[in-house]
Amino acid sequence: MESSMRLVALLTLLFACSVTGNAAESGPGEREIHAVIDQFRESIVTKDKEGFVSLFLHDRVTWQPVMSDARYALSVKSDPEAAKVAYNPGDTPEKFIDGIVKSTAKIEETFSGIVIDSDGAAASVAFDFKFLSNGTVTNSGREYWLLVKTATGWKIAAVTWSRNTPAKASS
Repeated sequence: MESSMRLVALLTLLFACSVTGNAAESGPGEREIHAVIDQFRESIVTKDKEGFVSLFLHDRVTWQPVMSDARYALSVKSDPEAAKVAYNPGDTPEKFIDGIVKSTAKIEETFSGIVIDSDGAAASVAFDFKFLSNGTVTNSGREYWLLVKTATGWKIAAVTWSRNTPAKASS
């Protein structure tokens, strides 16, 4: 009995050391990249245009949604010309935050399942998101960012996301 208790104690200690060791390890720039993610989210909640726009490398970054198959199928029912992936040069991070700032709704974007891959100079970030307006999910999906580390810190160079919330079918 005593030897099995010692074994349990040893395994518990080894597990605790392993978890602590893994938690302390992070990729190059991971803490700073999490700060970019936090500022992105907070800028939406507080409707801070200046803070939001400052996260991007320049005003021509890739800003590209793609409809899920289910949303696309509903869209073509009401508009046979609907595009699954459409490029609109007018859709930019600045236009996105302008819409949020002008809205009277409480806007929030939540993130989960964040995965960061970085070599210290370039990074990718992927996560599941929910975009909420007055507490109601208006879009959800998976979002992907490409970031580069500039002399002043990490900047977002590209954003691509899926649009999974089904479009309303016309009656």
